[in-house]
Amino acid sequence: MARRSAGEGTITKHKKGLWQGKVSLGFDKEGKRIRRSVYGKTQDDVRRKILSLRKKFRSGVSDRRMTVAEYLESWMRDDVRPNVAPRTAETYRSVVDTHIVPHLGKKQLANVGLPECRQWMQAMQKDGASNFRRGRAMQVFRIALNAAVRNELIPDNPVCKLVKPKHKKRKAEVLSLEQCRKLIDVSRPHRIGDIVILALFSGLRLGELFGLHWSDIDFENKCLHVRRGIGLVKGKIVVGGPKTETSERKVLLEAVALQCLQERLRKATDEGFGPDCCEVVFANRLGSYLRNTNFYECVWKQLRDKAELPASFRFHDLRHTHATLFFAVGGSMKELQDRLGHSTIGVTMDTYTRIFEDTRRGSVDALSRLGLSYRSDNGCTDGNGESGRE
Repeated sequence: MARRSAGEGTITKHKKGLWQGKVSLGFDKEGKRIRRSVYGKTQDDVRRKILSLRKKFRSGVSDRRMTVAEYLESWMRDDVRPNVAPRTAETYRSVVDTHIVPHLGKKQLANVGLPECRQWMQAMQKDGASNFRRGRAMQVFRIALNAAVRNELIPDNPVCKLVKPKHKKRKAEVLSLEQCRKLIDVSRPHRIGDIVILALFSGLRLGELFGLHWSDIDFENKCLHVRRGIGLVKGKIVVGGPKTETSERKVLLEAVALQCLQERLRKATDEGFGPDCCEVVFANRLGSYLRNTNFYECVWKQLRDKAELPASFRFHDLRHTHATLFFAVGGSMKELQDRLGHSTIGVTMDTYTRIFEDTRRGSVDALSRLGLSYRSDNGCTDGNGESGRE
């Protein structure tokens, strides 16, 4: 009798003249062995099916008996971690482990339809999950099942048929010109206060500012290049690419932004952390990347309080303030999309349309200051259709 090859499984004669192959595919998250059976008219047919099953399972594509937990594990490994920022991957991991697997993990992926998804949402609500958390869980599961549809594991995505729970979005806060001046004044003397000024005049995200290297700054052409982002995952600093593909971009700089970078260069050189020995623009006192938590507590909150800004004003609101100022001085929505690194102009529109309402009102009111009058001396009529002349 020929010796079985490694990974071939167990092949035996079955009823009705068929051959049966049994194979172990490893263990699930709970430590239980994953076993599958295949059938064929010949032993060679069974061997081919076993090899195909092993290959599909390793790539995250298994048979119809794959559970939701098994699928999500392969999706996280093969789709999420290689393609998204570490912090985003950690968020997905948390949502999967906390809100999806406990409710749907043991169900077979092929058997999860709209009724099961509705029951899942109801169970989360009963557990006290907020509308925001339920919406976030729906978003992550929808992305995961879209990948399952592309891989032809399921015919359609039932999560797309759910109605997303409504939640009140936090209204972005925008600084007035006077508040901007005050924040600049209190930030300028601080050791790394220039990071606040640059955020206000460039619109960069905090992680993008943390990740700036001196080689990214082009003083001659008055621009900088966003090439990386810094995140904090499980207490460890992670250096990765920007948030999305379009986040890797060139940002043109105006006079104030250039001045604050030149001042930062002077401060860094005086501290011994100039470009010759430290590549990080906004380095900590050890010459390494800043940490979010330390920056918020030791820098941002202090400067915000000195500038007498409301406690609700976040560092990220500097990005919103920059967008508002850019739009107010005549920048187009397309230019703003490129400047902020949004993936689509729809993201820019959805984020800033409401914020720009006040700016639009101010622009319309400015028409009255052009010196034009409804009444004139050339016989124009007034609103009642009567002549402007007496």
